[in-house]
Amino acid sequence: MIERGKFRSLTLINWNGFFARTFDLDNMVTTLSGGNGAGKSTTMAAFVTALIPDLTLLHFRNTTEAGATSGSRDKGLHGKLRAGVCYSILDVINSRGQRVIAGVRLQQVTGRDKKVDIRPFSLHDVPPELNPTELLTEVVNSRQAKVLSLNEVKERLELQEEITFRQYNSVTDYHSMMFEQGIVARRLRTQGDRSKFYRLLEASLYGGISSAITRSLRDYLLPENGGVRKAFQDMEAALRENRMTLEAIRVTQSDRNLFKHLITEATDYVAADYMRHANERRTHLDGALLLRNELFTGRQELASGQYRHVEMARELAELSGSEKESEAEYQAASDHLNLVQTAVRQQEKITRYEGELEELSYRLEEQQEVVAEAEEIHEDNQQRAEDAELEVDELKSQLADFQQALDVQQTRAIQYQQAIQALQRARELCGISDLSLENAEEWQQRFSAREEEATELLLTLEQKLSVADAAHSQFEQALALVNQIAGPVGRHEAWQTGREIIRDAANQRHYADELSSLRLRLSELEQRLREQHDAERLLAEFCKSQGRQYDADALEGLHRELEAQIESLSDRVADAGEHRLTLRQTLSQIREKITLLTSKAPHWLAAQEILTQLSEQTGQALTSSQQVTGYMQQLLEKERETTVERDAIAARKRDAEQQIERLSQPGGAEDARLTQLAERFGGVLLSEIYDDVTLDDAPYFSALYGPSRHAIVVPDLSLIQEQLDGLEDCPEDLYLIEGDPQSFDDSVFSADELDGAVIVKVADRQWRYSRFPKVPLFGRAARENQLELLYNERDKLAETYATLSFDVQKTQRLHQSFSRFIGSHLAIAFEQDPEQQIRELNARRLDVERALSQHESETVQQRQQYESAKDGVAKLNRLLPRVSLLMDETLADRYEEIREQVEEAQEASRFLHQHGVRINKLESMLSVLQNDPQQHEQLQADYQTAQRKQREYSQQSFALTEVIQRRAHFSYSDSGSMVDGNSDLSNKLRKQLEQAEGERAHARERLREHQAMLTQYTQVLASLKSSYEAKQDMLKELHLEMQAIGVTADVRAEERAKSRRDELYESLSRNRTRSNQLEKQISFCEAEMDALQKRLRKLERDYAQQREQVVRAKAGWCTVMRLVKDNGIERRLHRRELAYLGGDELRSMSDKALGRYVWR
Repeated sequence: MIERGKFRSLTLINWNGFFARTFDLDNMVTTLSGGNGAGKSTTMAAFVTALIPDLTLLHFRNTTEAGATSGSRDKGLHGKLRAGVCYSILDVINSRGQRVIAGVRLQQVTGRDKKVDIRPFSLHDVPPELNPTELLTEVVNSRQAKVLSLNEVKERLELQEEITFRQYNSVTDYHSMMFEQGIVARRLRTQGDRSKFYRLLEASLYGGISSAITRSLRDYLLPENGGVRKAFQDMEAALRENRMTLEAIRVTQSDRNLFKHLITEATDYVAADYMRHANERRTHLDGALLLRNELFTGRQELASGQYRHVEMARELAELSGSEKESEAEYQAASDHLNLVQTAVRQQEKITRYEGELEELSYRLEEQQEVVAEAEEIHEDNQQRAEDAELEVDELKSQLADFQQALDVQQTRAIQYQQAIQALQRARELCGISDLSLENAEEWQQRFSAREEEATELLLTLEQKLSVADAAHSQFEQALALVNQIAGPVGRHEAWQTGREIIRDAANQRHYADELSSLRLRLSELEQRLREQHDAERLLAEFCKSQGRQYDADALEGLHRELEAQIESLSDRVADAGEHRLTLRQTLSQIREKITLLTSKAPHWLAAQEILTQLSEQTGQALTSSQQVTGYMQQLLEKERETTVERDAIAARKRDAEQQIERLSQPGGAEDARLTQLAERFGGVLLSEIYDDVTLDDAPYFSALYGPSRHAIVVPDLSLIQEQLDGLEDCPEDLYLIEGDPQSFDDSVFSADELDGAVIVKVADRQWRYSRFPKVPLFGRAARENQLELLYNERDKLAETYATLSFDVQKTQRLHQSFSRFIGSHLAIAFEQDPEQQIRELNARRLDVERALSQHESETVQQRQQYESAKDGVAKLNRLLPRVSLLMDETLADRYEEIREQVEEAQEASRFLHQHGVRINKLESMLSVLQNDPQQHEQLQADYQTAQRKQREYSQQSFALTEVIQRRAHFSYSDSGSMVDGNSDLSNKLRKQLEQAEGERAHARERLREHQAMLTQYTQVLASLKSSYEAKQDMLKELHLEMQAIGVTADVRAEERAKSRRDELYESLSRNRTRSNQLEKQISFCEAEMDALQKRLRKLERDYAQQREQVVRAKAGWCTVMRLVKDNGIERRLHRRELAYLGGDELRSMSDKALGRYVWR
């Protein structure tokens, strides 16, 4: 048979105020307590609904707060549910140890007025470790969960296979299951049973029970029976008194526990709130002091910055005023210096050029003579070298073939005769008597020149003559074309003008053909000129950004300097980054240590407090974990010893109590069964008969009767023999004595009394020797005496037992304290003081933060320098490719020159476009203009004269040419004699070859020497001529420029002007540099002051608010401190471990303590 089960918990899911809340239900839960709107009614409504899911009964009284409107008062379930699926389930353990979850699924019905759909269900064989909310909800993420529908719950449980899911279609089936599982006491088959059960629950909810229910229960439990009623009334009265007594005891205990708990919770509440306010006050004070320090520091910085700004502005104004004057003076000094330097240089050039020209004129004359002589020598050497070369070649060939050589010699002899004849003939034709081999070439060149001139004149006249014959009709037409192109000209000027027109047309065509290329060059130069202007603009911007003026040729060096500076700054920035990273890592490590120590400090303080308590309790200084564990082991041994001693005392106490209980039996019977047997047998206990024995006689009678002193005296033993048959409930030894209880004496035994003993003669052959007992128990006086002793002994044992129990409990409590201390605080209690470490780390953190701040400021400056250098390099990278443009001073001149050429080409193109057809016709007819038809006869006479002269000059030139060509033949004078000497020819030829080769080598060497000398002389002559002409032109220009300058050249004047210019430039440069610095400093100072003023305004607002808050809280805090000190609870309220908790944590602690306080 199953017994009543026990509720474990009540779970509400998706109810108003409870999304997924589980209430533990145990024997200690009797009341729901909470403020308005805490959820008491909702919780009990869910509990009743889970027990009785009958909508006809679920009507709840109005328990809302007094200020609520009628619209907010909902007597049903609809207003207590949220939209969607809701659950109310009970977790039960029955007497078989089975866990059953029974509950209902509730859901608001859409479209109906406050209707609720209820579906009862149950879960069986649920594992004990499973939480009810895990079955009915699904976790979406760390902050969200979803309520499962009933079908989803069913499908989910079917997959697990160990939990049985049941759903019920009627309330009767649901209550039958609850009865079978021991959840309810009755089956509740009918509506009336459910109504009565609901009324009982309603009475427990709202207090009191109706008279009708009371009457019905009394009629059911107490039918009409006077005796029974009277007995019950007496019993009720007694029970009522007992209940009142017990209730008073429980109330007293409850009040004691309540007040103890209230004091503890109130202390926790006040301590948490006290420490929260203390922490907030300390935080506010620290914040106010920090803000005040920052405010004063900022004001000092602002005043210093304003003073510095005023001084820099005044200095900048003074510098700006003096800069204009310095610029004007510097410009005037520069112009004057330029004029003086130009005049000095011009005078120096004039003097130098005059001396050089005079020297060059002498050197030029000398060099001309040297060159003329060298040319003559060179020609002679060249001719000799050629003759020697020919002689060597001929001798080599003759020597190779003797017969051939002989023929050659013969031929040479003939050639020699012909050469003499040719020379004689040339003298006759040319009329030159002194004509010789040495001057023949010179005469030949003269006559060749005359021949060429005569030939050219002859050809020209022949062409004119032929053209004049064919162009009688075309002359007028060509003359008309010339007049149209060049304007009116005379007939005799027509040829020359036509040639100029044709020549000029060729030039014009050349210009026109080059127009496109000139335009390309012009556009290219124009682009380069624009690039030059851009480069000049970039250079000006760069110089402005750098605060200095740089020349174009100094940009490459500056670029290298900036790159070196960037590399240096980059390394420094990298090193600074590593150092900053190290500082930040150190700061992070310090902060982590502070955080760790801050989290550890409350535990360490709690451990120190407990350790102090343990030290006070033990009276020993616990300075190490070994001492704690050792003392705990001593406590364990002490507890064991004390427990053994206490158990021994408890055993003695139990023995004493058993003896007292035995001696307290009526009639002195040690066994209560003897009294029952005496009544059964109709006898009397022997101890009752001797109950009035004195204390002095008690030892004798106790020894006399011995073991039979607990016998039963019966009138007749024969009458009880039958009753002894089958007797079981009796002592092992039962003594029965026959006698009259009214007149019983000790004559039944034969006894002899000895000293402190007695001999009892039971029979003739059986004696019993019994000594007097030390503690006689026979008779009421003896028993009372022994009971008094036993009572005293029991009291002493009880006192000793209580003392030992207290010692054991004290030792156990101390052992438990040590155990809790070891389990919770031993690992941290003997570490270093975290507060001291925090103070040291805070000091170190401030040092690191100051170092990091200083390093950050230095890094910012380095980064600004780095960015400035990087920007300068970027600008230089744009400028360097254009340095050549910046240094190209002739670009504008070349652009103007090309532009003029383009204009000329355009003019030529327009000219050709206008006269191109006429010029083409004129080119084909130009030859007719050479001869005017009116001069034809004179032209023929001139032609015949020219033809005769040309023939004469040709014959003379031919004769001289023949002499020159036979120059080598004149050296063959000895060839005639060689023909006769055939025998010695070979030797002679070899000797001649050797001699010819020597002469050839000598001729070549002289030719090379004279050739080098001639080249050198010619080059020197050419350079002297060009130098002379250039210097002469330059000297003229210098005289003109000197006249244009109008300044007297003086070396001391130049020195004075240069010194004046340099002084003014240095002054102006210093002025400009200082002005740029001041402008940058003023801009930076203004930005700093604006930012500082904004920060100061914010700091003033924050400081005013913070100070007002501190001042406002000071009065209340002083009152609190006075109350704390007056009541002596500062030690209980000022808990150091709470100083490390945040305001939210302390507020949560105080709220929890207040909640527990209110719940109690």
